[in-house]
Amino acid sequence: MSAKYVWTAEKIAARSLDEVKSLRNNAENAGAVDVVALCDADMLRRNPPKVKAPRKVKAKVEKAEPAA
Repeated sequence: MSAKYVWTAEKIAARSLDEVKSLRNNAENAGAVDVVALCDADMLRRNPPKVKAPRKVKAKVEKAEPAA
């Protein structure tokens, strides 16, 4: 019988990104949703999503047609 390894956020944070990705994949295949969630949180912490600044809207200037 093998003992189940207990993963914590601290243990996952000490691993390389490639190791965390591999751990997440293995945990997902094993149905360990708690470990998957810990890995997802760690990967987001390491590489937060990029938030784009809102686009500035430029006023469209139309040239007035010369009076005939």
